[in-house]
Amino acid sequence: MRLYEASELISQTVPFALRIIGQTMSRSVVPWRAAGIARQQGDFNEARSYAEEARRAAEQTETGERGKTSTLWAIRELALVARDEGNLDRAQDILNGALGRLEDVDHASLGPWMRAELRTTRASVALRRRDPDVAFGDLERVLKESKHLQHAGTVATVDLTAIALAQHGRAEQAARLLGAVDHERERT
Repeated sequence: MRLYEASELISQTVPFALRIIGQTMSRSVVPWRAAGIARQQGDFNEARSYAEEARRAAEQTETGERGKTSTLWAIRELALVARDEGNLDRAQDILNGALGRLEDVDHASLGPWMRAELRTTRASVALRRRDPDVAFGDLERVLKESKHLQHAGTVATVDLTAIALAQHGRAEQAARLLGAVDHERERT
């Protein structure tokens, strides 16, 4: 299914899905996922609207660590929307604010793991600015906390590190890094 068709299907089913879910712990998931699809399609106004709806739903209906996590995922999506539409300063501000919410959070299911996701996203903003040194700072911290990353998060971090190396004029090191990762994937 093409992205446009998926976007149309999501926009038609979001109201229905929200009625089914009602006021449950997962109420923010549907608009959060819809935001990502709209963003990938380039419909930034729709994506921002869905992400704001996801944030509000998470703040109003979810509690505890799950509520914080859902809120931060929605905020991260708002940063991705800003990044993808070229508003890099806004994306950076959103991510800095989100990371500020985690300064005193050490719980493994939220603190280090979510910090890694937010820093990886912030590194992608720095790379869009063609500022690999700033990206390296975030990526280095992410890799130090890599035990908290999901596999996909680790792969994204390594890929962004390779991009930062290439932007820094170190394409050979980038290629070696990606080659080593590919070799390790084949071995396991």
